[in-house]
Amino acid sequence: MKRTAPRSLGLYLLLSFAAVTAISATAGCNVIGFIAGMGESRKQEVKAAYTDLEDQRIAVMVIADDSTAARHREAMSKLRRWIAARIAGQVPDVTLSDPDQLERFEDENPYWTSLPHGDLPERLDVDRVVLVDIHRYGLRSPEARDMWLGRFDARVGVIEAEARMGRDFVYETEVSVRFPEDSPYGVADATQRSIEHGLIESASRAVARLFHDHTVESGR
Repeated sequence: MKRTAPRSLGLYLLLSFAAVTAISATAGCNVIGFIAGMGESRKQEVKAAYTDLEDQRIAVMVIADDSTAARHREAMSKLRRWIAARIAGQVPDVTLSDPDQLERFEDENPYWTSLPHGDLPERLDVDRVVLVDIHRYGLRSPEARDMWLGRFDARVGVIEAEARMGRDFVYETEVSVRFPEDSPYGVADATQRSIEHGLIESASRAVARLFHDHTVESGR
């Protein structure tokens, strides 16, 4: 009996150690799986909202009110070019209209925005027109003018040359972008140029993503 007790105790300790080891291993796997799951859950695959730009000749046009167009003329031109470049970089076999030709068209037709939508593909000699109609464009926070906060709100529509109802968009949606996304910058923390650059980059990416599949982080 004296020898049985130590053996029972030894067996008990051995079984306990094995159980703890198994639980720890299982918990470790669960933790690793949970962490991996967290990483995977942050990614989201998003399909293109409009898929008929492929193998088409397109023009990207930007409309803004007179004040915005005058004060941010360079930014409007850059926005149009960047949207077009991003689309061409992601959508197969897209042919872009010459951006310089588009600017000449605008200069020679100052009231082009009043034309029926259906006239634009023919006037621009393209199959599709991506029209970005900006409602709001600004670089300062409306709540605090001493803070930088870029804002871009626009309606984005597609006009097809062969559409039966040429005056209407075959696809349209609203796009809203803020830069920076989290909180405004103080005037001493950034420059107008850097804020505008970030806003144009974010806005052009948001518009272009309407036309190609992409991956985003959750909450973006």
